[in-house]
Amino acid sequence: MAGPNVLLDKQVDVSRGQLHLASDESLWPTAELAFAGQHNGLCGAAQAGALYLMTGLRQGLVGFTVELHDREPALDDKWTEVVEVSLTNPSEQMILRNIEGDAWIVPLPAGVYRVRYCAAGMQAGWDLETNDAPTPIDCYLLAVWPAAPADDVIIRRSSEAAAYWHRENGDGPADEASTGRLAQIETNLGVIRELHAGLISALTRCSDDVHRSVARWVALQALSAAGIRDSSALRDVVADLERGVPVSPPFDDEITVMGEPARLFGQTPVQPVAGLYTEGQLPVREWYALVAVSATAIPDSLDAVFYALTQTIIAHGPDHAGDLLECLYKAFPHLQD
Repeated sequence: MAGPNVLLDKQVDVSRGQLHLASDESLWPTAELAFAGQHNGLCGAAQAGALYLMTGLRQGLVGFTVELHDREPALDDKWTEVVEVSLTNPSEQMILRNIEGDAWIVPLPAGVYRVRYCAAGMQAGWDLETNDAPTPIDCYLLAVWPAAPADDVIIRRSSEAAAYWHRENGDGPADEASTGRLAQIETNLGVIRELHAGLISALTRCSDDVHRSVARWVALQALSAAGIRDSSALRDVVADLERGVPVSPPFDDEITVMGEPARLFGQTPVQPVAGLYTEGQLPVREWYALVAVSATAIPDSLDAVFYALTQTIIAHGPDHAGDLLECLYKAFPHLQD
């Protein structure tokens, strides 16, 4: 058998422990869709024409190779983490990218393939977190060959790092209705995923009533984090949330409540990009807390709980988001099941 055609062999920068391979530059896979229904949590392939790849290292250089084989290759013992998925590429090339937008062309022809995602040194990269050195700690291989579509499978698992991603991203067989509903969600789930990815799938499986209960609970936590839960101006809306009934106008509309911090508290709201604190400037927590309240009125209950939770995480800030998660699981222990 002839040797593989090496399509890419580079040191690439990862950010937040992930890389994306897509058939189109406009396609950005999401973890929620890419891993839907999968057993493995390292290589998400459920989103058409794309792969969502997890790495051990969170930030810095990793070694990355893509090989095209004419048939299934032998598996080298050097690879300690190995999973397989199926991929259909509708274009004549694919693009490997990090979330910062750095890109590398992978000249994979159009076709239906089996993909073996392999890792070496994943735990070392995980333990290091950030690699500022010019030499990679962990290395990855995508071995690709023509094959009919088949379910994903975990072939080797040896590290706690891989086990973590399999637990967080790999949910096993998915409920088709839940997966389809998740695809319709408008909320950007990145903030929730950064806090705890498993919470997304747990909430997706819950009923509409649970979504509403969690949304109202987190909105109250946002008001507390902002220090305005006891404000006389919010007495009625707090009572609505505590009784578990829809909030009254104007607090049921996000556009309207955007101006409420200035009117009620004499402050001008600040909205940093993606909810992150910008240099020398903090977001006004009152604004995020009131948007969390308005989110409880979103017609789709799943979108409502995701949006309310996102705003509440931001209102708590990076130093206290973990405390919020702990309290959430105490209030709704079944979300950890």
